[in-house]
Amino acid sequence: MRVKETSESAVGDGRTQLASALTASLIARYYYPVGHVDLFITERCNLRCPYCFVENKKAKDISLETAFNAIDFILKHSAEGASIGILLFGGEPFIRFDLMKSITLYAVATAQREGRSFYFTVTTNGTLLDRQKLAFCRDYGIKFLLSLDGEPESHNLNRKFANGRGSFEVIAGKIPLMKCYQPWLSAWVTPTAEAIAGVVKDSDLCADYIIPSAFNRTVAKHVATSVAKAAHKTGVARRMPKGTSIYHV
Repeated sequence: MRVKETSESAVGDGRTQLASALTASLIARYYYPVGHVDLFITERCNLRCPYCFVENKKAKDISLETAFNAIDFILKHSAEGASIGILLFGGEPFIRFDLMKSITLYAVATAQREGRSFYFTVTTNGTLLDRQKLAFCRDYGIKFLLSLDGEPESHNLNRKFANGRGSFEVIAGKIPLMKCYQPWLSAWVTPTAEAIAGVVKDSDLCADYIIPSAFNRTVAKHVATSVAKAAHKTGVARRMPKGTSIYHV
């Protein structure tokens, strides 16, 4: 009886070891270290864009505990020595600038203790930017991505304040200030027909080159083709850095 129990125990141990070895092999083969995290700062926004993915916006913000846990997690599970990306988005993240600062400072301090580094980006509609916010972004290397749907008519068609007023004039008025702190500007365009038609029409925006996002391949091909034609027509394509593609699909 004792021999049988010992034999069954040995078989069980062997199966456990085999399962552990198989799991380790699968992880080594298919697991990729985490290199980027998106932090949804807040649902709050001062615009009321009809195509926004955040419906029925509420005064709901990320907790510092959740944000800090996410930062700790990505540090633990990222590749050794690699720089880690953090995207701050919403809603309009700058409505909770206090949260942005706390999260950034925690990430920087934690990374420094571990001999690591983060790089930051933030998506913004641009309407709340001022010297204080821009200086903080510059000091901590936070690159901002501006939501801009082309010329005034196409932009104001959807990107309106709560009172129905278009936001283009406010944003355009802040672009010179933005460029003082970040010489290059990256604009995120929501691919409506109106936005595509006017994305490079306004020469005052001084576009250098345009690379539509290709996360939606069905839309991307149409967007890329339209933007490429507009870029060549307006001369934007001729001002592009050598070797840069007009679009990615």
